[in-house]
Amino acid sequence: MPVLLSALSWSTSRADAATADVRFVMWVEPKEHAFSLEVPADWRLEGGLNWLGPIDPQAYVVVTSPDVKLRVFVGDPELLTRQVPSATTRLQTGASEGQTFKTSTGSPALVQRFLTGPQYARQHVSWRLCRSPVWVAQQESPELSRAVTDAVAPYARSYGASVQASAGEVSYMCGAAQGAVFAATMITSSKAGPIQVWMVYRVAGFQSTDPLRYVMEHMLATVRLDPRWNAAVEDRARRLTGMVISMQNAATQAALAASRQQNETLARLNHPNPGVPRRTAGGGSSSGVNTILGTRHVCDAIGRCQTVPIGDGNVFVDHSGNFRTGPASGGPPDNSGVWSPAYPQ
Repeated sequence: MPVLLSALSWSTSRADAATADVRFVMWVEPKEHAFSLEVPADWRLEGGLNWLGPIDPQAYVVVTSPDVKLRVFVGDPELLTRQVPSATTRLQTGASEGQTFKTSTGSPALVQRFLTGPQYARQHVSWRLCRSPVWVAQQESPELSRAVTDAVAPYARSYGASVQASAGEVSYMCGAAQGAVFAATMITSSKAGPIQVWMVYRVAGFQSTDPLRYVMEHMLATVRLDPRWNAAVEDRARRLTGMVISMQNAATQAALAASRQQNETLARLNHPNPGVPRRTAGGGSSSGVNTILGTRHVCDAIGRCQTVPIGDGNVFVDHSGNFRTGPASGGPPDNSGVWSPAYPQ
């Protein structure tokens, strides 16, 4: 399902011209009007619904900036349901780990051991985005995982099952490009037998040589399901399985609520658009600036941080993680093209 779990709020209080010029417009999935979201105007877009089976619609959107420096995605058209490998799984499906099989509803499924949200995010990077990533950071989201688990648990219990959700993200370098991927997974265990089924029900990210992470976050925050389409799919799913879509919908609602509650806590950098909460650090410093020590704490779009002296210029990071302050004009230290902006945390 297309609604994503988290709308983290970062970017910059001193937005550069490229950031400020991004204008968003509403886009509606064209074939079934299943969902909508805001996307950058005049960017190349591909996406929609890919039905893997009678009750398995995979929603996805990919946008690419006009200069091809930034690629942002929400969802994926080929996310298969997973079944944990076991002797019972092999006997039931004839498939071992890494192989696919057809479920009773006609959808393909993959035999794979369970991966947490961050673990799957790493796999998704290697599968879709970068063959040889250099990992920068990995972060769990325990509050979000707990909120989704609590919301879905009543549905699972009504079918004699238990459920556990996991959410988190990874950041990485791919050559000259920076990237980050968020993912959430959910595993279901039945009291009636040893079979465990899990799914990747949210994935999104960006990869860019000129990262504007807030473009991804804006898209995630504006995704909306069409109620009539959703009701029709849920009714079909209930007739066939009675379980899967209802659990996903409960997870979506819990995730959105958790995102709203966590927005201030998760916000690491100020957003260039008005009306988005800004984080103020304690101890007499604001936006990472300590006037007593004469320092400021800055981070780039993939979470690399450093404390640097207060200066008139903006701070930038090269691909090796070196921080430098640019000239008072606000530009990068030089015109080599290796610099990405860093902002007060």
